[in-house]
Amino acid sequence: MKKNYIIATVAVALIGIGVCSYLGIKKSKSYDINEVFVVEILGCDGYGYANVKVNPDFIEKSGLDTEKFSYEINKTNMISNGDVISVKITEKANVQINEDIYVYLVDGLNEGTKLDVFKDLTISYDSQAGKVVLDNSLCSEFVKENVIFSVNKEKDSYDVGDVVEIIAYVDENAAADNEYIISKTSYEYIVE
Repeated sequence: MKKNYIIATVAVALIGIGVCSYLGIKKSKSYDINEVFVVEILGCDGYGYANVKVNPDFIEKSGLDTEKFSYEINKTNMISNGDVISVKITEKANVQINEDIYVYLVDGLNEGTKLDVFKDLTISYDSQAGKVVLDNSLCSEFVKENVIFSVNKEKDSYDVGDVVEIIAYVDENAAADNEYIISKTSYEYIVE
């Protein structure tokens, strides 16, 4: 009877150790940094931009609390082929990851076509109303559909000689899809 008691005690102890070590191994699973992030580079060579996010598959697999997880990106715009995007994890949210920095080499961006969105914009002055008038009817279809022009800090009335800043709000996704490089989004007009 004493022998059975000892065997039962040892068996319970071994099962307990096995369960604890299994849970410990499961909790301390380490993930590869390459599983953590998804990097998408959009735009054209020299004018690209990075879209970096945490991989949804990694979130599901690791049970990551995204509210407690944080990272920094070294460069997000004006990206060229050959640039290195590095993503540094600043808070791991109790998930073990084998490295703190993910490195991505930019490759495959096409040469873009520079597009002056102001080229065919007609800007005139209505002296009776004292208003600056913007007319995009001579602009390309791309500009008509993907660029909104407006007067920055518009006043009720303008006089001859006033300097007016015209702003172009460009759909950057459409520009990237069409491989356009839009380097100028503001234009100075002097009322005449």
